[in-house]
Amino acid sequence: MLAETKPNRKPVSDETRRKMSEGQLRRRGWERSQTGVLLKPCSQCRTLLEVTEENYPRDRSRWNGFYHRCKKCCSARNGIIRNPTCVICGGAVSVDVPLKKGRKRRVYPNTVCSPACKAERRKLTAFDYNLRVKYGITHADYDRMLSSQGGCCAICRCTASGAPRGGRWLVDHDHTTGAVRGLLCVRCNTGLGLFGDSSVMVQSAAEYLVSRGTEEARALID
Repeated sequence: MLAETKPNRKPVSDETRRKMSEGQLRRRGWERSQTGVLLKPCSQCRTLLEVTEENYPRDRSRWNGFYHRCKKCCSARNGIIRNPTCVICGGAVSVDVPLKKGRKRRVYPNTVCSPACKAERRKLTAFDYNLRVKYGITHADYDRMLSSQGGCCAICRCTASGAPRGGRWLVDHDHTTGAVRGLLCVRCNTGLGLFGDSSVMVQSAAEYLVSRGTEEARALID
């Protein structure tokens, strides 16, 4: 017995597809400005921003090609204040530098402004490069800071960083301004993070220990 053939469906017009697409965008919170520019809401701050590489990081895994958080919220979430400046000379870095085919575009792709700075960047070790990109300091600044602290943690004064396999000291920085405050061991750096970098919370914890009769905490308060 021959299978029944389904009736031919009416083809969807381009206008209908456009309306369907606009409806999906509205449900996601997208809007169009009076000039027709498409605006996308950041999933964290809910600010409507134009869908460009200046406002959103590229993400090829997303259906629209851009990350769901804006660049400002991404930097704040990572605890790093990122500026589009060259890690070698401090000059401005273009965010539109093309990458090789198949490579994923990052927020600030190359972190250098010229081929000469790129050659100098290749001479840096991974540790030096991370210090420059994340905290804006050099290896000499790191050594100078550790020497001024007496080669120990700035809080507990221990001489071991506590990092795996005898790793380096952790760079403590202000998560709002990005300013470097000092070098800490793993325990102290984790403790500050758990207290939300709040001096009020740390003082409250010390008073709590004093009220419970802890001699070390009483000495700290006195």
